[in-house]
Amino acid sequence: MVVSEDQLSWYDVSEDVKTLLIVASNNWENTILAVQYIREALNKSENNLDVLIGAYRFFFYKKKPEIALEIAKKILRIIRETENLPLQWEQLKKKKNNRQSDSSIRLYMNAYAAQGFILAKLGQLEEAKLITKRVKEIDKNRESCATTVFEVLTKSPDKDDRLSKLSLTQDIYLRRTIPMTESRRQQYFQLIQDLVGCPNGQEPDVLDANKSLIDADFVQTLMEVATAQAHEGNQDGAKFLIFLARQLSKELGLYPELVTES
Repeated sequence: MVVSEDQLSWYDVSEDVKTLLIVASNNWENTILAVQYIREALNKSENNLDVLIGAYRFFFYKKKPEIALEIAKKILRIIRETENLPLQWEQLKKKKNNRQSDSSIRLYMNAYAAQGFILAKLGQLEEAKLITKRVKEIDKNRESCATTVFEVLTKSPDKDDRLSKLSLTQDIYLRRTIPMTESRRQQYFQLIQDLVGCPNGQEPDVLDANKSLIDADFVQTLMEVATAQAHEGNQDGAKFLIFLARQLSKELGLYPELVTES
């Protein structure tokens, strides 16, 4: 993906920082080099929120959740200090209700929801539940991923109507049958599209027609796509894919691992 300077024209940062961000994006495939440019941009931008948000997304999609978590916490700290926000949740909730349209408050809540989301990915489930439950209480329009994450962490997948008819046989669906290749990965993506697009109740038929693709790598791909969907605001799609991944993982004997990762 090639990024131009025009796409960053609204960033309130120096031209050399913009250049670093552009070079990092254009070297996306070279992770070591891209990380180097992102870190240099962070060092030069003096806690600029636009740069921090961009860096958060970069590390999130590079599957570096620990770094993304630290950046989310930094965003929270900067906004809290700038806006003089209280640490106590009940006081903060009142402030949010009084400043519904305030962009800084909305960004704070999104960063807080992101923190809960990443904690869930890292297996810190109790803290993730607490954060996502809090955000869920005030996120009436489901603008963040918090509601979906909270539902996934607290609801049994067996109760999901769309998955209630799934019944797989473990001796048919092998845990790992074929090494992951780019071609096979594209087949996983196509199968996910077919599952999302099929009429309600026909998911078992779609899976049955693609038995050779159902393995541990497919479950992992489901989780990756679900993660991206939740982070981009497609809560219903993310919820369905996560429940599907958990159901398949139970049949494959992977369920304990997946609970920890989700």
